[in-house]
Amino acid sequence: MKIKILKSHRVFLSASLRCGAQGISREESRQIFGAAGAPQGAGFNFELTATVAGVPDRETGWVIPEETLHQCLWQVAAHWDHTSINDRDPAFIDKNPTLENLSWVAFERLQKNLSASWPLLELVRVRLKEGDDWWVDCEGLTQPLLLTARFHLN
Repeated sequence: MKIKILKSHRVFLSASLRCGAQGISREESRQIFGAAGAPQGAGFNFELTATVAGVPDRETGWVIPEETLHQCLWQVAAHWDHTSINDRDPAFIDKNPTLENLSWVAFERLQKNLSASWPLLELVRVRLKEGDDWWVDCEGLTQPLLLTARFHLN
């Protein structure tokens, strides 16, 4: 019986983004999208985590070398790091770069990066976290997203 191991790795990035919708006022945009609803958008700090599953290599004992997983994940994050996502990434020309949309795009890109060199490795989850209170888990392109918000009760 082969043992399957889960391995996670995370990277950090900072980016600005803006969200909006046709036919709504600036005030409504701010109410719906928060700081990202301002005309100039807002800057955010993100934590991008990938979890992969696979059988450890017989010789090394690793599912995937840590540096390799880091490089694959950073290829996705570097595209957004210290940029305006709306202006830099064609995926967000006609859709808002919400946590949900960003996590889906990150999953899609990371899956492509990994499958090219590591076809036996399974991408289990991508988690995109903004600050300490908001995160989205994407567990596949055909699976529902899980949005989690932490609320502080007084």
